[in-house]
Amino acid sequence: FVPKTSNAIKITASDSLSLTNTLTVESWLNLPALPHDYQAVYILGKEYYLNPIAASYNLYLASGSGNNPTAYIGTSLGGVKSVASQSIAALALNSWHHFAGTYDGSEWKLYVDGILVSTSVTTVGPQITTSPVYLGAANNDGTLIHSTTDLSMDEARISAVTRTADWINTEYENVTNK
Repeated sequence: FVPKTSNAIKITASDSLSLTNTLTVESWLNLPALPHDYQAVYILGKEYYLNPIAASYNLYLASGSGNNPTAYIGTSLGGVKSVASQSIAALALNSWHHFAGTYDGSEWKLYVDGILVSTSVTTVGPQITTSPVYLGAANNDGTLIHSTTDLSMDEARISAVTRTADWINTEYENVTNK
């Protein structure tokens, strides 16, 4: 699966994907290049955080000016972002990496390759929206925004439970045979 341009996968909205209390989202990515100069890689999400009213949840990679790629998991409410984030500038290219994000009712947590890399305490959790879930693209208030960097994606998953750090690390190690 290579979601640049128009190859995004759309999963029709359903109550089972409108997670607000606890969740885990994860996927394996193989990136030939890191995002830079305002590029983005949308892994999976249900309404992009730029929506001025409310977003549900998003796991994505993005960069601002220059070469500072960052991984994010989070949401927004009333235009206020609530995310856990971490620089991924040292990530090896053309290799598979596991990205996971969790929400437990009070904290967003971001994991890269089985390791907890960022935590953000928040009062803003995922919001209920009628939007579908997208893999490889973001829905910004009805406008589909495609990833701006080529990538391969595998084993994307959304769970209605908050996976533990041990569970996520074991998931990573089982695939990488560590």
